[in-house]
Amino acid sequence: MEDVNSNVNADQEVIAHSEYQKSKRISIFLSMQDEIETEEIIKDIFQRGKICFIPRYRFQSNHMDMVRIESPEEISLLPKTSWNIPQPGEGDVREEALSTGGLDLIFMPGLGFDKHGNRLGR
Repeated sequence: MEDVNSNVNADQEVIAHSEYQKSKRISIFLSMQDEIETEEIIKDIFQRGKICFIPRYRFQSNHMDMVRIESPEEISLLPKTSWNIPQPGEGDVREEALSTGGLDLIFMPGLGFDKHGNRLGR
């Protein structure tokens, strides 16, 4: 069970961090169960006028790209993957981060990571 206070503290630490403050184009993974919730960070990205991208995983090609979303509310309207994560469908044409200026910051919550930064446990 996630500790609500830990989640609030993590949100505040991310939002206060100098790298976050100076970043304009941010990709953020949508949190899965038992991970630190990313919803408040996503809301803050939009409140500060930053550009937000989320992952879209293409199962057939085993490829992931980072695609733009226009509002936090849009997330609840997206179809869900087999992992129950909202993401734009493959036919949904969107701005792709690496084709249009890159990213300043990628935020990836997780339960644990190996020494190479790979997510563990899923």
